[in-house]
Amino acid sequence: MAQHLARNCDQLLRKKKEEIDLEIIFNQIKILLYYMQDKDVFVQFYSKLFAKRLINQISISNDYEQLMISNIEVACGFEFAYKMKQMYQDIETSKTILDQYHRYCETEQFISKINFSVMILKANVWLFSTPLNIILPNKLQCIVNNFNKFYKHIHNGRKLTWIYQHSKGELQTLFTDQVYTLQVSMYQMIILLLFNNALEWTLEKIQDETQIKIDLLLPLLNTLVESKILTSTQSLDPANLDMNCIIKLSNDFRR
Repeated sequence: MAQHLARNCDQLLRKKKEEIDLEIIFNQIKILLYYMQDKDVFVQFYSKLFAKRLINQISISNDYEQLMISNIEVACGFEFAYKMKQMYQDIETSKTILDQYHRYCETEQFISKINFSVMILKANVWLFSTPLNIILPNKLQCIVNNFNKFYKHIHNGRKLTWIYQHSKGELQTLFTDQVYTLQVSMYQMIILLLFNNALEWTLEKIQDETQIKIDLLLPLLNTLVESKILTSTQSLDPANLDMNCIIKLSNDFRR
């Protein structure tokens, strides 16, 4: 029941079109939580879903998120809500830091055509998995370096760890008759940006240029091939893999 209730709360708190009186529903949930024995199980699952909503920016509203945290605190106790309060505070603090960074870029005359945003999250609160070592395209690496320089200036002694597996962005297709906007993960973006430098790549060369591990790279490429953004001259099946197969942009991409 605890897991099921956490998932139901997650669905209610995600962005949607229909209007529901969530305040009444959340008050009913508060009563359920008060009498629930598995409060720790509920909070464990709820906090993970809460983190995903914050990172992916899919919450219906900040007010409802705070209301639900308050209800958890009342029904379960302060210690159950403390971590989520810290998570929420990290997101709010990140907005202030991002505004400071934009002013810093203006002062330093750092010009980039890339619309960049970032979240600064405490490692001991969010507990992300260890990030992979990958190679960013020069334009992205330049922005990362500039933000590192800015952050070191305002917080000397602190070190940032970039969690690219939770990053995402938008790309515009200039190889199609009609310009499309693609919403992609950071790993997909790194792969696709290679095609600004060459029209086709071998699988081996893509792996060398990105340093994405092959067991992660193959599903990424298969998704892009299935979406008809890329084509491959051979199957990308791990059981029968040719590192010299050619990957290139598809001429048949449509939305």
